[in-house]
Amino acid sequence: MVNAIIFDFDGVVLESLNVKTNAFKKLYEPYGSDISKRVVEHHLENGGVSRFDKIKFYHNIFLGEEIDEKKIQKIAQEFSEMVVNEIMKVPFVDGAKQFIEDNYKRYLMFISSATPTNELNFICKQRKIAKYFQGIFGSPDSKSKHISSIITNYSLNNREIVFIGDSSSDLDAANTHNLTFIARLSGVSNNLVNEKYTLSDLNKLGRIISIINNNAPRHVIN
Repeated sequence: MVNAIIFDFDGVVLESLNVKTNAFKKLYEPYGSDISKRVVEHHLENGGVSRFDKIKFYHNIFLGEEIDEKKIQKIAQEFSEMVVNEIMKVPFVDGAKQFIEDNYKRYLMFISSATPTNELNFICKQRKIAKYFQGIFGSPDSKSKHISSIITNYSLNNREIVFIGDSSSDLDAANTHNLTFIARLSGVSNNLVNEKYTLSDLNKLGRIISIINNNAPRHVIN
């Protein structure tokens, strides 16, 4: 029986993927169109990876230069300044806010994101959804560590938890802990189209959870 739900944030709660994609593009445009294109492609293929890890990777691999922690933090701060105000304007994923508001007393709800924790908390408070979640977890801790903390601190077992994500890293984190995974297919990546449970938005999330509780076979809801 599902008693807890872990939501990824970008692309699952908010339609904020394009905001961050555009920010990475702008950050690396000074290095040329080829570099910025590679950055965007990598970013889209690696949702759920922290901006700090991505910045280090882009400098080390794409630019062929070393980058120290101070510079990583500086670029990450520039990124944050570019995205936070825009994220305040983006819509919720269709059905997400309604489901959260209607079901926060029925399920323990958590957010697990690669966004820095302080920034994530600020956004959730500004978007008036923080009060619905038992915990809001971001980087630098990994999603796997978030899940471990949730299981331990709330005395849950893996059969009681579903993880809703839109990236391979979300799936990997869920699989590491043998959680049931629900893929939100945002159209950005096709990596998750063959997962057992998939949704194009969150309008029918309650129906998917009912199917999971009944242990039904593979089900896709558009």
